[in-house]
Amino acid sequence: MTHSKHSSSSFCILPFVQQFVNTDNRIAPCCISDYSCGGPVFKDSRTFNSEYMKNIRREMLYSKQPKACAICYRDESKGKSSKRIEVNKQFEDWEYTVNGSGYMYTMPQYYDLRPGNVCNLKCVMCNPQNSSKWIEDNHLLEDSYDKVIKFSDETIDDVLSNANQVKRLQLAGGEPFYMKSVKRLLTGLVDSGHSKHINLQITTNLTIINESILQLLEHFQKIVITISIDGIGEVGEYIRFPLNWNKFEENVDKLLEQKQNYDRKDWYFAVNVTKSQLNAEHIDTIIDWCKSKHIYDVDVFDLTDPPVLAEGSPRSDLITWLSALDNHRGTDSKSVLPWIYK
Repeated sequence: MTHSKHSSSSFCILPFVQQFVNTDNRIAPCCISDYSCGGPVFKDSRTFNSEYMKNIRREMLYSKQPKACAICYRDESKGKSSKRIEVNKQFEDWEYTVNGSGYMYTMPQYYDLRPGNVCNLKCVMCNPQNSSKWIEDNHLLEDSYDKVIKFSDETIDDVLSNANQVKRLQLAGGEPFYMKSVKRLLTGLVDSGHSKHINLQITTNLTIINESILQLLEHFQKIVITISIDGIGEVGEYIRFPLNWNKFEENVDKLLEQKQNYDRKDWYFAVNVTKSQLNAEHIDTIIDWCKSKHIYDVDVFDLTDPPVLAEGSPRSDLITWLSALDNHRGTDSKSVLPWIYK
């Protein structure tokens, strides 16, 4: 049966239209779901009808609440809005075909992919599961992780085989523009002509942008590029180590210039800021810089992990942790982040 809406009290459209894959190549109902609930490794389109996903859909169809989706139901029980409520409105006109057991006859129309943990930065608040470069600093963490995870060519080819169904593609990482698999995916979508009907969203540290990437972006129906920024100048370089601020700003200007030169009204830029003890007193500076670039869509998120960096955590623990980081990386937190040491 073909559906676009359901009356189920627990229904969320994402498991029916979206394939989410995390940096460890494991799937989940969406990016905020509980990964501990154990989704399988994504290899090809058959994963969309894995027992894990079918069970989640089946529970939703019959007004049960899947454990992996507890965060939305918990927010709603407190009278708050939730991602579930938002996406059900956002994609209410999308149609799909499913049977009562949760088996999908239609393939994903929306891919939300983190095609591995390959990254060229090791941001202070990050970890090796999300940045391969952090493996160099494994000894500073309680839980070490030494795997570099990438999408295979076969996995990318499988996604491309479903390209005629895709309306929306979201990419994050790791660093998407540093991943060979992402360039292979974008090139395949452009060469096949399917990019013309795809809304492309990319979250990036924007340390890498070149003419070949810009040429690929030109072919998509709509582009939303979310830039991760946690500090201006040397503060940004410290937090998103080993960022080169001048190169980063040059790349931002290059993107803005491309939008203006080609009069691309369907290109949108946003900024994500992770607020922590490191930059809490620097946030206004970041927002002012964004305004100077005519970027007004700025989201500031409170950091919760690692706890030592979160606002309200003991300052003495933070200074001890930063000292170990400074000794290893050759950085100087005391001069760059003087508010930490007041």
